[in-house]
Amino acid sequence: MHFSKHLYVTLNFLLASLIIKPANIQAQQVIPLMLVGDDTYKVEDLKKRRPRTENALRYIENALSIRFEINFYPFNRIFSNLKKGEGLVFDISKTAERESYLYFSKPVYANYVWLVMRSDARFNFNDLQDLKGKTIGVVAGATYGDEFEQAKISRLFKIENDPPILLKRCEKLYLRRMDAMFHSSGTAKAKEVERLLNQRLKPHLAEISNVSEVPLHVEIKPVWSDEKAYFATSRNQNSKLIELLNQAIEKGIKTGAFETVTSNDEIVK
Repeated sequence: MHFSKHLYVTLNFLLASLIIKPANIQAQQVIPLMLVGDDTYKVEDLKKRRPRTENALRYIENALSIRFEINFYPFNRIFSNLKKGEGLVFDISKTAERESYLYFSKPVYANYVWLVMRSDARFNFNDLQDLKGKTIGVVAGATYGDEFEQAKISRLFKIENDPPILLKRCEKLYLRRMDAMFHSSGTAKAKEVERLLNQRLKPHLAEISNVSEVPLHVEIKPVWSDEKAYFATSRNQNSKLIELLNQAIEKGIKTGAFETVTSNDEIVK
């Protein structure tokens, strides 16, 4: 079924259910949901690969007596669908440009974006200007706030786009094909991010040819400390769905339900 039509029909059923029998909803409504991922992603692997996302979705499903029908798409496919007025997405960040054509929910949880580099090739970092002329690895299609978007437009630094697979991204770093990379994590302390990153990568370093086992370094100051995860849908859709999601999000934030799982780091391989 067409994304927008499916959402419209589902929303009507959901609104009727909440109005008629808010305390005892029998039929579980199905809502199609897009998540960023490639063809290696499967719904049954979500808890292992993105536990924070899975925890939040299960909470909201229970709160609203709904079921998300999850499909994984690359960033570009998701935003192509949204610009055509189709679909609902979760776990994207907000920018001024995106707000021009999307309704955003309240933020569900926040991540930090860290700058990672080889420990033997460190450089000082205070703000994005310190990245001038360098090659920086990012997850393909991801954005890291309006300041990042402006730096990208002005070509302040060269961007190396990669899939959200940690080993593939770090391979370029180990082999000096880029100077540093952005790494998103729910962990708030740089030293802990650094420890976890090196711990997770160490068993796989033998898979990278001609690599010396140099520890990775995480800069003490995050690149961005306001990377929040939102639901979003096209402004061509009815905003009532976002309003319903907001009710569940507010309750989850008050009860601390979204903080029971803080890890949502990229898969290693």
